[in-house]
Amino acid sequence: MQFKLIDLLLILFRNKKIFIVNFMLFSVVSAAISLVLPHWYTSTARLMPPETQSSGLFGLASMALDLPFDVPGIAGLTTGPADIYIAVLRSRNVRTRIIERFNLQDYFEADFLEDALGQLDSRTFFDKTEEGLIVISCWERTPEFAQKLTQAFLEELDRVNIEVRKTSATYTREFIEKRLKEAEADMAAAAQRMVDFQRKNGAFDIETQVKSQIELSAQLRAQMVSLEIQRDVLQTYLQESHQELKTVRLQVAEMRKHLERLQQGISPIENDLILAMQDVPELYKQFLFIQRDIEVQKVIYQLLMQQYEQARIQEKKDSPTIQVLDAPTLPQKRSSPKRTLIVVTSALASILLSFIIVWVHEMLAWLAENDRQKYDDFMRAVKNLHRLRSTPGER
Repeated sequence: MQFKLIDLLLILFRNKKIFIVNFMLFSVVSAAISLVLPHWYTSTARLMPPETQSSGLFGLASMALDLPFDVPGIAGLTTGPADIYIAVLRSRNVRTRIIERFNLQDYFEADFLEDALGQLDSRTFFDKTEEGLIVISCWERTPEFAQKLTQAFLEELDRVNIEVRKTSATYTREFIEKRLKEAEADMAAAAQRMVDFQRKNGAFDIETQVKSQIELSAQLRAQMVSLEIQRDVLQTYLQESHQELKTVRLQVAEMRKHLERLQQGISPIENDLILAMQDVPELYKQFLFIQRDIEVQKVIYQLLMQQYEQARIQEKKDSPTIQVLDAPTLPQKRSSPKRTLIVVTSALASILLSFIIVWVHEMLAWLAENDRQKYDDFMRAVKNLHRLRSTPGER
């Protein structure tokens, strides 16, 4: 069976009433249906992408993003912070609180919470744009409820972020608080080592002590040289048994003894702090090591104290965690039903259906006239099919 274009046009022209009737019928019915369908309104909000943080909700994800290689077991965390926001919005925790907040289980007439969750999912949409903005859309029967539902998702997202931040800050504070006590103990131990070192060696300020000791040694040596000159002069005209010469010699010997004792760290002056010169390098090295430990412990303590205060601030902080670019809108125009689209689609469907009806009718007419055997076979098959469908009812 072959038809030319002129044949198709003739078929359409002969059956134009079917096309017109179906077109009008489908258009009117679809328009009527679109008029009685409930109106739906969509409220949309847009958020700025969250800033990457070193702790809290995005800490692990941000560390995973910074790694130059893939780590087994955390591949799912290598998404951006915006994806985490969307995951939070889709979480059962957030959706359940939304349902409880608006008593949606009764509103949806759902017997089970899972059914209410499914109804809520069918009325919400979360996504991110190419620029990274987070889009939250909710549609409902009234503009006000759609806006309230979208705003509720924003508030729940902020609540989860604050809770996570506080929990993370609490754990951080408790850890730092413990480490701070250890640092205090380490700093006290280093200070005690310095005290013990000073008491044992009399080394309180080695540089000052050595400088004073050198000056004292120079003074004693100068006095001894002066006495030696005086002794040599007296020897030129006094006998060895002369009392004055003996006295000067005793003074020179005593002065030399003082210098030797000074080199050994024995003070010629009572209660003075004198160091043995041969021990000064080793004492100074030990002094520097202990002093370094004290300074290191001070720096560690100061850093821990700063982190401790920051953790306490984060623990008490209640400021918003999300940046709303576009607040939830109060829709002025319904988002569905789209009446024009419904009517146009129905009209096109009527044309297609009419064409199929006309084509089948023309094909059967042609078979009845030109190939009776095939026509009878076809009609017999139709009757058998009808009989098979009606048999269960007869039983």
